[in-house]
Amino acid sequence: MLGITILALISTSVYLLFGPLPRISPEPFQKLKDIKWRSVRPKTHGLSNSNFLALLWILHTDLLAGLTLHSSISRAIQRMPTHLFILTRNALAQQREIIDSLHEDALELKNPIFFDLVQILKVTNFTGSSAHNAIMRLIDRVQNEHRNVHLVASELAGTKATVLVLACLPALGMLMSAGLGINSMKWLLGNPAGWACLLLGSSLEILGLFWVKLLINRATDVAR
Repeated sequence: MLGITILALISTSVYLLFGPLPRISPEPFQKLKDIKWRSVRPKTHGLSNSNFLALLWILHTDLLAGLTLHSSISRAIQRMPTHLFILTRNALAQQREIIDSLHEDALELKNPIFFDLVQILKVTNFTGSSAHNAIMRLIDRVQNEHRNVHLVASELAGTKATVLVLACLPALGMLMSAGLGINSMKWLLGNPAGWACLLLGSSLEILGLFWVKLLINRATDVAR
């Protein structure tokens, strides 16, 4: 009984702090070709920070070197992974207007900074003004946000570990009492006072873990 209680307490703490484990497929015996197809299928969940920074740097350096806006966009898009900017690639292949297609790709990617980039390119295309200074400010913005996210993640890693250790202290106390020959579970489960202490302690433990998880989620959202 003591071991089960300790295991349940530790499992609850890990779940509340780090989330559920990845769900395993209920079909363990699948065809090999299906597994291979899923493993090589490209990820289409969005534009990563590294790809976005590479795109911005290519646009910035090409425009600074004197290339036209169309050529700069074409060179930048061609160096991106093939599953990104499908509509813009089609526009380039068909020699159509690429700014509108780039805007449609931005709607699909749902990246607010990329929306700003598209607006800058629209203004540049309409007025003929230079865009490399504005793109450089976007580069600084992306890099600052990236640093903030990593800083918050590194600081929250220590916080999560500390909270997990503190959450497991009641289980450690039970183990120590069992080592001293004291059956704490018998008292907790054998009388109304023990029931009240067990209920109160468990409620405060779970409430504290929920509160810490809420604070961590808020800090992560602010960093993003």
